[in-house]
Amino acid sequence: MIFNKTFREKRMIAKKQSCADSFFKKTSFFTLMTAVMLLVACGRTAIEVPEKRARESQAISDEEKQEVLPEEKDFRGWIHSVSLRPPQVNNESTLSVSTDWGPEGKPGVMLRYQWFVNGKKILSEASARLNLSKFRSGARVYAVAHLVRNDGKIIASRRSRSSVIQNRPPRLDADLKEMKEEDGYLIGAIAASDPDGDAFTMRLVDGPNGLMIDSDGSVRWPLSKVRPGKYQMTLELEDERGLGLLGTLLFSMDREREG
Repeated sequence: MIFNKTFREKRMIAKKQSCADSFFKKTSFFTLMTAVMLLVACGRTAIEVPEKRARESQAISDEEKQEVLPEEKDFRGWIHSVSLRPPQVNNESTLSVSTDWGPEGKPGVMLRYQWFVNGKKILSEASARLNLSKFRSGARVYAVAHLVRNDGKIIASRRSRSSVIQNRPPRLDADLKEMKEEDGYLIGAIAASDPDGDAFTMRLVDGPNGLMIDSDGSVRWPLSKVRPGKYQMTLELEDERGLGLLGTLLFSMDREREG
């Protein structure tokens, strides 16, 4: 009996110990899971808070960039058109810009211009007129009209179409210059120029027998070929851009030359 009692007591103690161990394990598992969930939640919060602040900061930044005062909301549609005159220009022209905008006369709002040549801003020019004498033919010119507040803030802008500075051909400026005798030749030159300042060449297409013309317009005529009378020469002038002119010169020789 004593043996059985002792055996039963030991079994009860073992059972209690087993229950305690099981409870401890379950409690530890739940505690661990709770801790993990708390860590995840904290981590998510720690990540979400900066992201939220970043989004709010970006939203504020975007609002600052797009800030438009209530009375300015309609300004963006005020500039209806920006046009240049005359439609065809060269580097002797003055280009003018005009703007159709309204309603004009808004207090605190001014109209200003910026000029661009080949995409580069011309800082020294802000008026409604641009002299083209310092720009080469082929350059593309346009203007941008701005509505500007008194504090210098641009509240509306619109650009014009581009105007191209036209290239012009070389031209004959005068008749054949007075010729002089030198080493068995009549020596002279033909006066010509290019209005755009481009380099150009000259070529004789047709002329008196024996008369020669160099590409720079220098004239040589053997005295043995010169006879009194009226003459005509046809010349071709071509600039460095390939634009040419076919011109005619009339001249006369009043006496026989000894060659």
